[in-house]
Amino acid sequence: MDVRKPGRFRDVIRAGDLAGGDPLPEPVKVDRSGMSERERNRAIRAWARENGYTVPTKGRIPMHVRHAYELTHRDVPEGKAIAA
Repeated sequence: MDVRKPGRFRDVIRAGDLAGGDPLPEPVKVDRSGMSERERNRAIRAWARENGYTVPTKGRIPMHVRHAYELTHRDVPEGKAIAA
């Protein structure tokens, strides 16, 4: 495959003709903080346990716990007050 020809790589990918090698891995979801979803969930669970919340070791994290985590970890622009 001559990748110097414009659009050749794109055309090969679309056609599914890319041969050899391992399949490409699935992209990891990363948020604005640079953490993957798995890392973020791990951090939320650890924070929740340290702050007295009951969270399951697997599965969904309750929304009220996520909300509390977000409120305590959001960036506050200088000079702005947080309403309690």
